[in-house]
Amino acid sequence: MSSVPASPEPSVPTQDETHGRVRALLAEMTRALLDQHPEIEGFEEARPFRDRSSGGSWQGLGTMVHVSSLLVSQAPLHRAGSARPAEELCTVAELEAAASGLDGPLRGFALHRVEAPPGTSLPQARWRDEDGLTAELIGAGRLAVRVISGAFLPGSVQPLSSTSPITPPPRPVP
Repeated sequence: MSSVPASPEPSVPTQDETHGRVRALLAEMTRALLDQHPEIEGFEEARPFRDRSSGGSWQGLGTMVHVSSLLVSQAPLHRAGSARPAEELCTVAELEAAASGLDGPLRGFALHRVEAPPGTSLPQARWRDEDGLTAELIGAGRLAVRVISGAFLPGSVQPLSSTSPITPPPRPVP
């Protein structure tokens, strides 16, 4: 008798791996946008990050997703000759994303364009990779970026204070 080896189950990334990927993608997105448009001056946190239930499980263990901090440009992106810049920001967001390389590989992130969820009122552009990592570029007066991870297993060896690339690392207590 011969036995067929069992096919390996797909693995789910750890919390530390996921937080690292989110931070790296946010850093690349903000760098690319600032390189293209220094007039936005930089980014600041408008909403804090959070881990929340993914609604799924892996081998009986509930999985989580990470929603990064919402990073908002410090100054609006101005378009010369535009009478209604707010209405044009969806187009601007798509153009900026394409110019920044978000519509293809972005330094190790193979993202492809996806549609915004139905009922979305803000102009936005979204990209996702095969593991569920989603990048969002939102335009509503100022540019905003955030990343939502795919499912991961909770539990961290070295928890981050934030996945935001603009948050300074925590200082060690003497």
